[in-house]
Amino acid sequence: MKWFVVFISILAPFTAVYGSQAEELKFSKFEYYNGKNPFFSSFDTKISFKSKNKVFTTSMNNVRVNTKFGYSFPHTNILATCGLQQNAPWFAPEVDFTFWRVSTIHWGGWMFGETGKPKMERPRFFFALNAIYFSVKPIVLSYTLLHFFENEPDHIPGISFSQPINKNFTWLVGTDYSTKDANPMFNIGMKFTP
Repeated sequence: MKWFVVFISILAPFTAVYGSQAEELKFSKFEYYNGKNPFFSSFDTKISFKSKNKVFTTSMNNVRVNTKFGYSFPHTNILATCGLQQNAPWFAPEVDFTFWRVSTIHWGGWMFGETGKPKMERPRFFFALNAIYFSVKPIVLSYTLLHFFENEPDHIPGISFSQPINKNFTWLVGTDYSTKDANPMFNIGMKFTP
């Protein structure tokens, strides 16, 4: 229980300051995915809100729910993520960079319990994800280095394709390859932007 109090004590002031500022967040995107890649597995939904320099996103599937919030600067996002993974709370800072056709994600966090057991415990390493993307629309080439708990890191190259259906809807299809498991991961998705 004391780790839950520490977790909330760190998160609550940041959330209060972030939410109390006058700038209004507006709906920016809804995404739905099915399949698997380094960021999701199974059915996954994501809803995003943005303002001039703020970002707020919630994503969920059958085993995970998380919220990202933070600030957007030219070429950089600085975010905090908190969520539940199979009933275990976790926290992860994230920094994203974009320049020209290249973007990167650097994201890593700690879990405050054990999956499937609703008990707060001392924080422990949960994951580290570093990814780089090279975009030549409509194709995106990617490489992700993903590390969960004490498992061996996974090197995951990938490719995805996106095609607008109309001015609001875009469909996406992709495949990634887990070198650790020697398995391909296929995914398909739909994105709505107002």
